[in-house]
Amino acid sequence: MEKHCRNGQMERELQEKIDVSLAARYGWAVPADVQERVAVEMQHVIGSGHGTLLAAAAKLAEFSTERGYPVGIRGLLGNLYVAYLLGIAAVDPLKLGLSWEGCLGRNGNRMPVITLNVAPELLEDMTAYLAEILPGYDPDDEQPAIRLCPHPLMGLAGEAQRQAGTHPRHEDIFDEGLVARAYHGNVSGVPVLGDLDGFQDFSRALEPKTFRDMVKIVGLCLAPEIRFQAERLSGQPDAFANLIGTREDVYDFCVQHGIGEGDAFAIMQQVCRGSSGRLTQEYKDMIGRNSAFSGLFLDTLDSIGYLYPRGQCADYLYWALTVLWYRK
Repeated sequence: MEKHCRNGQMERELQEKIDVSLAARYGWAVPADVQERVAVEMQHVIGSGHGTLLAAAAKLAEFSTERGYPVGIRGLLGNLYVAYLLGIAAVDPLKLGLSWEGCLGRNGNRMPVITLNVAPELLEDMTAYLAEILPGYDPDDEQPAIRLCPHPLMGLAGEAQRQAGTHPRHEDIFDEGLVARAYHGNVSGVPVLGDLDGFQDFSRALEPKTFRDMVKIVGLCLAPEIRFQAERLSGQPDAFANLIGTREDVYDFCVQHGIGEGDAFAIMQQVCRGSSGRLTQEYKDMIGRNSAFSGLFLDTLDSIGYLYPRGQCADYLYWALTVLWYRK
């Protein structure tokens, strides 16, 4: 969808929904960092002509939720705090350490394709609704502005909630006990936990204690070229500090070891999207001169084929743990 397809009314409704969500969460005491984050995201989203798309995604999330099913995300949408406020993304990007630049670019002038995981039972209805709110939308376009992907997690979470007549508190999903159940318990039939190759083996070797630790393992399972890290880090007390499982881990590791944010962002972009071995000589030299980088990090950097975004891995894990929570 190009800028000429902007819908001013939808953009105004979008801002109203964000304001309502902020008030519900914080009342009159919205933290300064949250205010600043929301303001800059909306400045770039609206300024670059993407507000209508985000508004459509919010409407789709409402449509699904009203029918008893959550939506999930793929890609970089989880980097936006406003996506979290709108109920599109399940996990707070500030708690994950996700920057808005990861979605909108360093200049704030781009928006990746919005891809939503939806309950298979609702796919047809949601596709029709999307065509209604975005005239001209064609689901058969090779590069649609919004993609709807059926995912069993959304269906299972909705069905479990209907049967139980309740739903977990947000903090229940991050509980250390539930994290432990995910790799010590029976997870057969739970997408992500039960069908990601090596998930429980890697978890038992590395013993994640927190939700964020486990997000790295989800990313590791999705990146077969760098699974060797699990064996080399097994039993180490600082395993998760050195594990690269998502693309933002590369960025964080670079910044923590003295590389500027702009260069760290460029390194992350160069190595994490199927471009292994394409790191420019400038950045190879920059990393090579820094003795703080371990051999494991350098080996990992050189082996990366594709790394998933942290927000997407977190969203998958959140809904997988939600399904597991219902299996009390």
